Amino acid sequence: EGALRKDVFEKVKGHQRDGCRVIVVSGNFNVFLTDFCDQHDFELLCTNLHEASNGIYSGTCATPCIHNEKPQRILAHLHTTPHTFVHGYGNSRNDIPMLSLCPKNTVVAPSKGLREHAVKHNWDIVH
Repeated sequence: EGALRKDVFEKVKGHQRDGCRVIVVSGNFNVFLTDFCDQHDFELLCTNLHEASNGIYSGTCATPCIHNEKPQRILAHLHTTPHTFVHGYGNSRNDIPMLSLCPKNTVVAPSKGLREHAVKHNWDIVH
């Protein structure tokens, strides 16, 4: 949690308090995100490392949860259509396909390319 933006995290928790589901969709590995998501009652879609045995990981992973894989996993997870999404948050160009599902978006500390896309689509930007 040390790398989290407290202001953005509080907005996300506010959505949760309002009854929204929070789904963390990340290209990062499950071993880094599972405990955090469990602690905050967030659902998780991410890149899964394959476990060889006894908690030792093989070093191989399933299909990375990046770029176009993100919206595919969301739709498969929710069995729904994009118009039901409320708000998306992202911080990388890899998030653009996922954010395109959402009618309301916030980009956090965006790169130049993501910032340009956010401005073009009137998305909120948090620096």
